[in-house]
Amino acid sequence: MNHKLLRRLAPALLALLLALPAVALAATAQVPEFGLSVSFPASLDVFTRDMSPDDPLLALYGQDTARVREELAAAGLYARAFDIAGDFTLDLAVARQGGQAPADMDEAALSALAGQLGGGGYEPFDGASGRGLLVYTADGQGLVALLRARDVQLTLRLRATSPVNARMANLVRGIASGVDLGQGQ
Repeated sequence: MNHKLLRRLAPALLALLLALPAVALAATAQVPEFGLSVSFPASLDVFTRDMSPDDPLLALYGQDTARVREELAAAGLYARAFDIAGDFTLDLAVARQGGQAPADMDEAALSALAGQLGGGGYEPFDGASGRGLLVYTADGQGLVALLRARDVQLTLRLRATSPVNARMANLVRGIASGVDLGQGQ
């Protein structure tokens, strides 16, 4: 009986063991000024202002923590992520900024905001902070996700080496959807 149970559970246990390394490699960017955490999937190499000096990504990319922290701060970013396939980069910025939340905007206001973000097309999405806005840049090689709540604005800006595809859009939407702007401060 135990042997049969083990045979039934073996595939599930194997899948769990194979998933563990990917989960362990996922990164989180801390934004202490706003009490936020932003989680990135394991398919991205993520550089943050608070990354550990012994993080293997630093050696892989020929960087050190001081330089990464300085470059991110100078650009107004809390994180920069590189797709491990080399298809795009993704920047995370958070700022104290008023402005209407996308959920409170009519179609004309959403269209105007999308234009300000460099957009052609756009689509609203729902997440932990309410409604966000996903804007496709006019050149087709960029994507911006915007969240606003409680005078905080979070922006994820993707820049691709080729036209933005569904995988990229889903990844950005997924990251942004998981952020709760109301969790901190």
